Amino acid sequence: MNYNSRILQWNTEGNKQALEVLLEEAEFDFLLIQEPWINPATRSTYCPRNSKYYLIHTLEGRAAIFVKKGYPVGQWDFEATEHCCKVWLPAHGPQGLGLELWSVYNPPDNNTQVLQALLDRPPTAGSIVLAGDFNLHHPQWDYYDRYDQKAESLLQLALQWDLSLRTPRGTVTREPQGAQRGRPSTIDHFWASVDLPATYYGLGERGRSDHYPQVLEVQGQQAQACSQPEGWNWKMVNQKRVEAEAALLPGLAGGLQSLRARITTVESLENEFDWLVRELQRVAAAGAPQRKPNRGFQSPWWTPEVKEARKTAKRAEREHKRIPTAYLHYRLGQAQRSLSRAARL
Repeated sequence: MNYNSRILQWNTEGNKQALEVLLEEAEFDFLLIQEPWINPATRSTYCPRNSKYYLIHTLEGRAAIFVKKGYPVGQWDFEATEHCCKVWLPAHGPQGLGLELWSVYNPPDNNTQVLQALLDRPPTAGSIVLAGDFNLHHPQWDYYDRYDQKAESLLQLALQWDLSLRTPRGTVTREPQGAQRGRPSTIDHFWASVDLPATYYGLGERGRSDHYPQVLEVQGQQAQACSQPEGWNWKMVNQKRVEAEAALLPGLAGGLQSLRARITTVESLENEFDWLVRELQRVAAAGAPQRKPNRGFQSPWWTPEVKEARKTAKRAEREHKRIPTAYLHYRLGQAQRSLSRAARL
């Protein structure tokens, strides 16, 4: 079957509110995050138990991946290190050969070890989406034609993994805010396998981060449908119906003596056991409704007031970006503070 997966990449610069809003809005299938907020007590990042996402992250890691709960845990695999996280979906990709998603944070003070570790990995047979904050300049993507020799490692990785740059050249992915100074830059990238059909678009709202989020919508084929494990909601069981169905089992088995007579070998015992399991499943289905898939729940603080404050902050940011006056900058600050206050109530 065909599918579209929406993948967001963003360096949130340790902003907890950015993660809180992303997880509540749940607009994307995968969140590839760099520099997530870290809880000093747990050394992990924000992802409550009732979230609509699974979290892939190592303690104090500077990269993370959030996987929407519509993708059951048994149908993908993962690994996580301090600077890289990977999710592997075996049944996805253009021909259903697999899709590998990477979230990478390449520190500005250590521009070789992270990329070298990726270069040392064997290539995968499936498709790849590589996203991250690489902190590197090169004329291939930098509007000002700045060049960092260490960017050659990233180009070598793209050649080895057969990737093409999906972030358009000159796209502003980082721009200083507030008292910070410096030119805009294109240091956050989406790379993807050359043959992977995908549509790129950027987002104009970045909140308090210096980095802008980016989105890649991937088209492909799924070898088998994603579904949650089957089960029943035992809290809503019809006990009388179950008792009535269970009372029929001895007769369906032909009686105890007949059952004993049929069980003469290990194979016949296994056959009778399989029959009993099928009948018990039938009884359960007759007396209890099927369990709904676990897709997570909305947090209590995500109220209509918070949603409205979020819309106001996004609108103020778009207006300030279009016309960067002192007054609109003041209104943007007010809107962001209002959102923070609403979220804390």
